[in-house]
Amino acid sequence: MHRVLVQTLLSLHLIVAALAVGQAWAGAAEYLIPDNGDSVIGTMTTVIAEQEDTILDIARRNGIGYEEIMSANPGVDPWIPGAGTEILIPSRYVLPDAPREGVVINLAEHRLYYYPPAKKGERRVVRT
Repeated sequence: MHRVLVQTLLSLHLIVAALAVGQAWAGAAEYLIPDNGDSVIGTMTTVIAEQEDTILDIARRNGIGYEEIMSANPGVDPWIPGAGTEILIPSRYVLPDAPREGVVINLAEHRLYYYPPAKKGERRVVRT
Protein backbone atom coordinates (compact mmCIF):
# COMPACT_ATOMS: atom_id res chain seq x y z
CA MET A 1 0.00 0.00 0.00
CA HIS A 2 2.78 2.43 0.96
CA ARG A 3 4.70 1.68 -2.24
CA VAL A 4 1.61 2.36 -4.39
CA LEU A 5 1.01 5.66 -2.59
CA VAL A 6 4.62 6.74 -3.09
CA GLN A 7 4.52 5.80 -6.78
CA THR A 8 1.22 7.65 -7.23
CA LEU A 9 2.57 10.77 -5.52
CA LEU A 10 5.75 10.63 -7.59
CA SER A 11 3.68 10.27 -10.76
CA LEU A 12 1.55 13.26 -9.78
CA HIS A 13 4.67 15.32 -9.10
CA LEU A 14 6.07 14.39 -12.50
CA ILE A 15 2.81 15.28 -14.25
CA VAL A 16 2.64 18.64 -12.50
CA ALA A 17 6.30 19.25 -13.30
CA ALA A 18 5.77 18.38 -16.95
CA LEU A 19 2.80 20.72 -17.18
CA ALA A 20 4.73 23.48 -15.49
CA VAL A 21 7.77 23.03 -17.73
CA GLY A 22 6.12 24.69 -20.71
CA GLN A 23 5.27 27.80 -18.74
CA ALA A 24 8.27 27.78 -16.43
CA TRP A 25 10.88 27.75 -19.18
CA ALA A 26 9.53 30.96 -20.66
CA GLY A 27 10.97 32.86 -17.69
CA ALA A 28 13.79 30.48 -16.83
CA ALA A 29 17.41 31.50 -16.87
CA GLU A 30 19.66 29.62 -19.27
CA TYR A 31 23.24 28.76 -18.37
CA LEU A 32 26.07 27.20 -20.34
CA ILE A 33 27.22 23.94 -18.80
CA PRO A 34 30.91 24.34 -17.94
CA ASP A 35 33.24 22.43 -20.27
CA ASN A 36 35.65 21.66 -17.42
CA GLY A 37 33.16 19.35 -15.67
CA ASP A 38 32.40 21.88 -12.95
CA SER A 39 28.88 21.64 -11.52
CA VAL A 40 28.54 25.29 -10.46
CA ILE A 41 26.58 27.63 -12.72
CA GLY A 42 25.43 31.24 -12.46
CA THR A 43 26.67 34.16 -10.41
CA MET A 44 25.68 35.92 -7.22
CA THR A 45 24.43 39.44 -7.82
CA THR A 46 22.94 42.24 -5.77
CA VAL A 47 20.30 44.88 -6.41
CA ILE A 48 19.46 48.04 -4.50
CA ALA A 49 15.88 48.19 -3.23
CA GLU A 50 13.75 51.15 -4.22
CA GLN A 51 11.27 52.82 -1.85
CA GLU A 52 8.25 50.90 -3.25
CA ASP A 53 9.96 47.47 -3.49
CA THR A 54 9.14 44.43 -1.42
CA ILE A 55 11.35 41.36 -1.30
CA LEU A 56 8.66 39.55 -3.31
CA ASP A 57 8.83 42.18 -6.06
CA ILE A 58 12.59 41.83 -6.26
CA ALA A 59 12.41 38.02 -6.25
CA ARG A 60 9.81 37.99 -9.04
CA ARG A 61 11.83 40.38 -11.21
CA ASN A 62 14.88 38.15 -10.81
CA GLY A 63 13.17 34.79 -11.30
CA ILE A 64 13.78 33.39 -7.82
CA GLY A 65 11.48 32.16 -5.09
CA TYR A 66 10.54 33.60 -1.72
CA GLU A 67 12.44 30.99 0.30
CA GLU A 68 15.59 31.53 -1.76
CA ILE A 69 15.65 35.31 -1.43
CA MET A 70 14.75 35.29 2.27
CA SER A 71 17.45 32.72 3.05
CA ALA A 72 19.99 34.89 1.23
CA ASN A 73 18.88 38.05 3.06
CA PRO A 74 18.25 37.20 6.73
CA GLY A 75 17.06 40.10 8.82
CA VAL A 76 15.64 42.06 5.89
CA ASP A 77 11.95 42.92 6.27
CA PRO A 78 10.15 41.16 3.38
CA TRP A 79 7.51 43.90 3.11
CA ILE A 80 9.61 47.01 3.63
CA PRO A 81 13.27 46.32 2.93
CA GLY A 82 13.87 50.07 2.69
CA ALA A 83 15.16 52.29 -0.09
CA GLY A 84 18.87 51.76 -0.64
CA THR A 85 19.00 48.33 1.00
CA GLU A 86 21.35 45.99 -0.84
CA ILE A 87 19.56 42.72 -1.63
CA LEU A 88 21.52 39.58 -2.51
CA ILE A 89 20.11 37.67 -5.49
CA PRO A 90 21.02 33.98 -5.07
CA SER A 91 21.48 32.96 -8.67
CA ARG A 92 24.37 30.53 -8.39
CA TYR A 93 23.50 26.86 -8.40
CA VAL A 94 25.18 23.51 -7.98
CA LEU A 95 23.85 21.17 -10.64
CA PRO A 96 22.31 18.00 -9.22
CA ASP A 97 24.33 14.81 -9.35
CA ALA A 98 22.04 13.24 -11.95
CA PRO A 99 22.08 12.54 -15.68
CA ARG A 100 22.18 15.84 -17.53
CA GLU A 101 19.32 15.22 -19.92
CA GLY A 102 15.65 16.13 -19.95
CA VAL A 103 14.00 17.32 -16.74
CA VAL A 104 15.77 16.86 -13.41
CA ILE A 105 13.88 17.74 -10.25
CA ASN A 106 15.91 18.69 -7.20
CA LEU A 107 13.40 18.26 -4.38
CA ALA A 108 15.76 19.58 -1.70
CA GLU A 109 16.03 22.99 -3.33
CA HIS A 110 12.55 22.99 -4.93
CA ARG A 111 14.04 23.57 -8.37
CA LEU A 112 13.62 22.12 -11.84
CA TYR A 113 16.54 21.81 -14.21
CA TYR A 114 15.95 21.23 -17.91
CA TYR A 115 18.72 19.97 -20.14
CA PRO A 116 17.52 20.39 -23.73
CA PRO A 117 19.08 18.20 -26.41
CA ALA A 118 22.35 19.70 -27.62
CA LYS A 119 22.42 21.00 -31.15
CA LYS A 120 25.33 19.87 -33.26
CA GLY A 121 28.31 22.17 -32.80
CA GLU A 122 26.76 24.09 -29.89
CA ARG A 123 27.58 23.93 -26.18
CA ARG A 124 25.16 22.22 -23.81
CA VAL A 125 22.90 24.43 -21.72
CA VAL A 126 20.68 24.03 -18.68
CA ARG A 127 17.55 26.03 -17.93
CA THR A 128 16.33 26.62 -14.41
